[in-house]
Amino acid sequence: MVDQIDRSGDGVSLTLANGETLEADLVLSAVGLRPRTDLARAAGLETERGIVVNRALETSAPDVYALGDCAEVDGHVLLYVLPLMACSRALAKNVAR
Repeated sequence: MVDQIDRSGDGVSLTLANGETLEADLVLSAVGLRPRTDLARAAGLETERGIVVNRALETSAPDVYALGDCAEVDGHVLLYVLPLMACSRALAKNVAR
């Protein structure tokens, strides 16, 4: 995990969480991800900024779940890997009941 990015000559120096440093020519950061909900909306699912789900990841249709970049939980679209991993664990527990 990158903790800090600093200019270093013509490139950048990255300081990792474990204290290690790396040199790079550039850093690319992806931002502005927007869920594509057209198919879900056409299928009759409730959508807002994403596919609306409850905390059990259930959509507005019975036995249909959503997770990842397209899911909106409590008004939040969870765009990162860590929330996705937590959601997948929660979904597995709910589906396996």
